[in-house]
Amino acid sequence: MNKDKVLDNLMNIREWAGVVDHPATENEKDRYMHGIINLASETIKEVNSKPRMPKVFDDWASNYDVGTTAGLDYALTDIFNAYMGSRYEFSDLDDWFRDGSDADEKKYSDCVDALCNGYEVE
Repeated sequence: MNKDKVLDNLMNIREWAGVVDHPATENEKDRYMHGIINLASETIKEVNSKPRMPKVFDDWASNYDVGTTAGLDYALTDIFNAYMGSRYEFSDLDDWFRDGSDADEKKYSDCVDALCNGYEVE
């Protein structure tokens, strides 16, 4: 879920809803209401979306039973250690963390979200 996108959409909905209350033509009101409905639908879709993770993450995550408290705890501990730069036996995951395409913090956040809430494989 992209929190910034959701917040932007909600701010736009709030702003547009305020316009509907002011004097406007029926056509303008219809246009704003249509925009509000589209943004609300997009926001619901965004909130319900799962992060898309690379195959290397899926290969790594398959080593853990994240459906159990202990499995999730081990996975979160290991992903934190990988994020902190500890040498890890799953070097492909380390390579993905350090490939320079995204900030390590973003990748770490995505990994935690994926482990806790599920994910889709790219």
